[in-house]
Amino acid sequence: MKTNSRRAARHWRVWPVACLLAGTLAFGGDWSLDSALQQIDKATKGVGGLVGEVSVTNQRDDEPTEEMTGKVAIRMDGRMRIDLEGEQPRTILALPGKMFVHEPARSTVVEYPLAKHPDKLAQYAVVGFSPSGKRLKTEYLLTLLEEADLDGHSVLLLELTPKAEALRAEVSKIQLWIDQANWLPVQQRIFHSRADTHLTVRYAGLSRNDRIDKALFAPKWPKGTRKEKGK
Repeated sequence: MKTNSRRAARHWRVWPVACLLAGTLAFGGDWSLDSALQQIDKATKGVGGLVGEVSVTNQRDDEPTEEMTGKVAIRMDGRMRIDLEGEQPRTILALPGKMFVHEPARSTVVEYPLAKHPDKLAQYAVVGFSPSGKRLKTEYLLTLLEEADLDGHSVLLLELTPKAEALRAEVSKIQLWIDQANWLPVQQRIFHSRADTHLTVRYAGLSRNDRIDKALFAPKWPKGTRKEKGK
């Protein structure tokens, strides 16, 4: 960020509680929430897609119940594919309005209409990449918690609380660790509202790829795959 932008960002005010809840918090570092969101939008403007490595950890009572690694492909229009490896490999395909979980070992794919399954935490991983910062403010109460270091990355930690009561009943909050080197998430943590459970998604080596094969995001599965609807 340019020096004059840093200087401008330091001229922050102490806002009343009502303004903090509205998402205008500046925590006293070099960044305010608004300047960070502007930087995120600037860095991702015109980007069509991203690819990289991913690890996904399910945790209950802060104890990992499942850890998997694999590949991720992201389209900035709200589509994400995660191919996880291991003894029980699976593909998570998140599309607008629906999510698919394919388990090749069982020759099964389950489709979850998201309106009926807001409790499926993996669908919210796309929030860190889409929509834009401006739209995030319409859907979430945003708080800039801190500027920190995460595994050698200088990051900003943002916390998102859903505004919609129905969604908040399932997801209490989403935390995003934004890498200041590229203004993309390096880690996300999604908290379930009704259980002491959260999902942590970590990214590595994210690179721009505007020509990701569209077929990756098509819900097409190997011949013989049994299709089910999520209950």
